[in-house]
Amino acid sequence: MARLLVLSVEAARLWAIEADASATEVLVRHALRIDRPNEVDPEDVRAMGRWVRSSLREAGAGARRTLLVLPRGSVVLKRLSFPGGSAGEDELPGMVRLQMARQLTMPIESAVVDYVPVESGKEEGAPTEVLAAAAPKESVDRAIAIAKAAGLRVAGVGLRGSGLAALLADYAADAGGPVLGVGLGGRSLEIGVVEAGRLAFSRGVELRGSSGGMDDAFAHSIAVEVKRTWMSARGGSLATEISAVGVLGSGDTARRIADACAELLEIPARAVPLPPSVRLPDALGDRERLMAAPLVGLLVARAKKREVIDFAQPRQEPDRSEGPRRALLLTVLGLILSAGGGWTWANMKLDDLKGRVDRARQAEEQQREAYGLHLRQEATLEHLHKRQSLGIDWIAHLDYLTSALPARDKALVGAIDGSLSEGVQFDRNGKSIVGGKWTALQRARFRLQAAVSSREVANELRGVLVSGDIYELENRGADSGPKVDVDLFTEMREPRVSIPEDVKTDKADTEAAGGGES
Repeated sequence: MARLLVLSVEAARLWAIEADASATEVLVRHALRIDRPNEVDPEDVRAMGRWVRSSLREAGAGARRTLLVLPRGSVVLKRLSFPGGSAGEDELPGMVRLQMARQLTMPIESAVVDYVPVESGKEEGAPTEVLAAAAPKESVDRAIAIAKAAGLRVAGVGLRGSGLAALLADYAADAGGPVLGVGLGGRSLEIGVVEAGRLAFSRGVELRGSSGGMDDAFAHSIAVEVKRTWMSARGGSLATEISAVGVLGSGDTARRIADACAELLEIPARAVPLPPSVRLPDALGDRERLMAAPLVGLLVARAKKREVIDFAQPRQEPDRSEGPRRALLLTVLGLILSAGGGWTWANMKLDDLKGRVDRARQAEEQQREAYGLHLRQEATLEHLHKRQSLGIDWIAHLDYLTSALPARDKALVGAIDGSLSEGVQFDRNGKSIVGGKWTALQRARFRLQAAVSSREVANELRGVLVSGDIYELENRGADSGPKVDVDLFTEMREPRVSIPEDVKTDKADTEAAGGGES
């Protein structure tokens, strides 16, 4: 199932429906009606886009593919009829645009024109009828710009009436003729004639009275507008009679409106519930369900691939110049081949070879970039390995140093401290990193301070410390008196040799004899 958003952005508020839609089911996730804050300038497209984005995000709506809905008041709808045989499928877009140009008050270049077939006569010579719609290009562009500023991807720009027709198509089929469909939307009313499952006439009405509470008087005022639409349709190009009235919804509000329409128009009218394939959130009230229904209908129409007005992708005439232009090019090519012969072929071959060279160079450049990336990654990995190899086993060194000390009656340690300098450096192979290598460098320093019983003991201790080629020894200060104060330097992580056995033996003999007690 595809997740889609239906969005209607008006000056004072936005309406939004987010749903998962397929050919068999429409599952509504969110149904939103949000009033525009006073601080948001309705003329500022970017500010409106930011408001829409933040409102959807706060409500938890995350879909990006969006069907936009234009206000009915900004769109001109005309039912047009063309004599049988005068309008082929290719010629129809141009004929519709020409007819609309004669009836619009704005220049046709400033309008976006689309249409849907209403009823094409099946008999030869029967007229072709369409419902044509013209919207100011400025209004269409503005709606798309607000959606893009909100981070949405526009999948279509349509009208509520198309959603109304999609939900009442089955009701019209059962009624046996055209029906008047009624959809309530806040302070607006959408009324359309549904014929043969398609929208044949549409009228939008701005409700002037209070719509805060549904009573008989308010239902009657809606019925009056429905009757006006009925009379307009009968007095216009709609030749057939209306069979019934269908009010979208199944609650008390829809039933009140249907009863008022039946009484005033004296034709059958009833509340038409949404099809079982449409599921709305349980938290939605009766009025909210009524207002959401036409927007949900647009999702139903799209899921069932019904033809609807779409100002984002209006029907266009085919490019008639394409065929002659292609024929002319083929003729010129034939002349070139016949006149130039081998010279032309050689040039074409040369161009082909040049193309191959260019493609080879591009491939080489891509491989060079990939190789450079590999070298950088390899160098980074080697650097990490070298960095991980650094470090000193302080305990092992401390154990080695304490093992080297004479018996306690000959030497008394004052302090042992240590420090470490370390780093990793890269040695290039000339100017290239290819063949270069990382080197791990570290140098530990141990300072040993001890009081000894004699100068001879101090010399013996220094000799033991340098005997294993582990440390480099540097005296600190003058080498005099019964003391040892030296710096020991090493690059080894841990000592790899042991204290000579004769040293261990001397120390053990001394301690066994009680020499350590003083």
